[in-house]
Amino acid sequence: GNLNHRIEIATGDEIEDLANQFNRMAHKLKLFYIGLEENVKEKSWKLEHQNKELSILYSIAATLNQALPLKALLDDTLNKMLGVMEADGGMIWMADPPPGSSPITATKLPTLSPAQMSSLIELIHYISRVVRGNGELWATENLAVDERLETLKSSDPGFISLAGIPLTSRDHVLGVLFLLYRDIRALTSQEERLLVSVGAQIGVTLEHTALAQTRGPGDGRTSR
Repeated sequence: GNLNHRIEIATGDEIEDLANQFNRMAHKLKLFYIGLEENVKEKSWKLEHQNKELSILYSIAATLNQALPLKALLDDTLNKMLGVMEADGGMIWMADPPPGSSPITATKLPTLSPAQMSSLIELIHYISRVVRGNGELWATENLAVDERLETLKSSDPGFISLAGIPLTSRDHVLGVLFLLYRDIRALTSQEERLLVSVGAQIGVTLEHTALAQTRGPGDGRTSR
């Protein structure tokens, strides 16, 4: 069973040829087993990520199915997303907040200095306007070298990486959910697709919740 072992025979006859055949067979078997192990690892990785995706979708769906006021729904959704995506902090920016309210309607952050908080809020507002305009996910592996932020003269926001997820309904961006990381965090293309899908799911629920609360329980109309 030791595929690293080699037979060393130098007799110059058919015995040496037989030994060389055994050595070549052992080498081919070793390459075969290496390929098999890599294939198993790849399939295990895919299965693990598929299970994680299902877990995220189930967790978010369970949160969104609760009959909660809009503010409580935003807070619960943010907390759930921070947990499943293992983020260090997060915010939800709404495009059309209630009159007199801040666009940032939900937050969960570690302790930041006043300067960091000011820089972070400026960053969130800037990215939110961009995401609202193009409807696309904003993912930044390292804020310090993101060329899209060159026009923004902000200092240290207390985080290194972020993802801004558009919360969409009928191709309209209702808000942006931010996942914030204190270390470099690069999203895979699979994670980006998942977050866009989750953002659409959240957006539809937010629109229905806001509409139901605006109409009230006794106006006799049903939302579509």
